[in-house]
Amino acid sequence: MIIRCLNCGRDIVNNPDYCEHCHSPIMKEERYRQLRAQAFIRKQAQQEEKYRMKVEREAKERVEREAKEKANQEAKEAKKTEALERLVKKHILEEERRAREVADSEAKVKAKREAEEVKRVKKVERLARKYIQKEEKESINNNIKRSLNGGKK
Repeated sequence: MIIRCLNCGRDIVNNPDYCEHCHSPIMKEERYRQLRAQAFIRKQAQQEEKYRMKVEREAKERVEREAKEKANQEAKEAKKTEALERLVKKHILEEERRAREVADSEAKVKAKREAEEVKRVKKVERLARKYIQKEEKESINNNIKRSLNGGKK
């Protein structure tokens, strides 16, 4: 225990009854006041240390809580982004499917038109052949009639 001498102002360590340096007597009341002051200072220092540790703990907890909240927020945003990407991908696939359906439908319509055109062309060709055959028959019949009539009209 360290006591301060009132006479010389130095610290007294070994003998609390007399000052080691100036050999002046240390009063009991003075020693009691100094002990109380030292106890108060120690208690004050302990309270300050407790308060400092509490503040540090709270700051650490706040930082951890904020980091956790930030991580949760980032996870939520990542989930939203993922969901949005899935939705966009689904929409793209749906649009591609519709485009294929439209293309297939247009191809079917085109093929049907071409088939109808082919049928019309074949029908026209058949009619043309029939007409040509009919004309040839008539021409042959006319030739035969002419030759039978003796070349007269």
